[in-house]
Amino acid sequence: MKDVTIVIPNYNCEKYIETCINSVSYQKYVSKIIVADDCSTDSSTKIKDIYNFVELIHNKKNIGSPSFGINKAIEMCDTKYFMHVDSDDYLAINAIKTLLENIGDADYIYGNLIPVDINDNILSKWKFQHYDNKSILELIFRRGGSGVVPMFGLFKTEWLKKHLWSNLFHSEDTMTCVNYCLAGWVTKYIDYDFYFYRQRPESLSSKKDKKLKAMEIITKKCFHSLYEN
Repeated sequence: MKDVTIVIPNYNCEKYIETCINSVSYQKYVSKIIVADDCSTDSSTKIKDIYNFVELIHNKKNIGSPSFGINKAIEMCDTKYFMHVDSDDYLAINAIKTLLENIGDADYIYGNLIPVDINDNILSKWKFQHYDNKSILELIFRRGGSGVVPMFGLFKTEWLKKHLWSNLFHSEDTMTCVNYCLAGWVTKYIDYDFYFYRQRPESLSSKKDKKLKAMEIITKKCFHSLYEN
């Protein structure tokens, strides 16, 4: 049964987006693939001409964040499960199948990330573990706003429709994690290398000033939730 929607937030990733779409389209159980474009100026939006099964949605103006596209795709989603994959990243061969087989009653399931360079050379391995929600908040606070849980895993759509993605200008994935902990989500971790995360010097995550400001905001929210209530 095909019961997963995949959204691919995209901005000027013509060099990598075909690899991303191929890795998603080869997965079992994927019902719909949506590319959410943030006003790209390269040829990456022509991907629709190559992959006619891909739905393409456009932001009316450049947001500079994947949040708008993710939330728009959540609104459109009519499958039981939902996942986003950045357009310069890609999935392991049986990623969706393995996550589906293990999610159980959890709202969200995740595994390990494999950082790769622009030529797909493996750089390291980011191995995670399971934490309860309070521990996640405490660790994010202690790390100065740096994330603890990767937010590229598989979600139950029912959860996401009630709790949309944060629109913070940077590190929106970590802020979303904080919000979801406060809302009481149920997570599950499996020791499985499911996601290849591309590290590029020009990517959004390299904009240090915005990142530092966002981490300050996230840290303050964690502090308030842990120690001021």
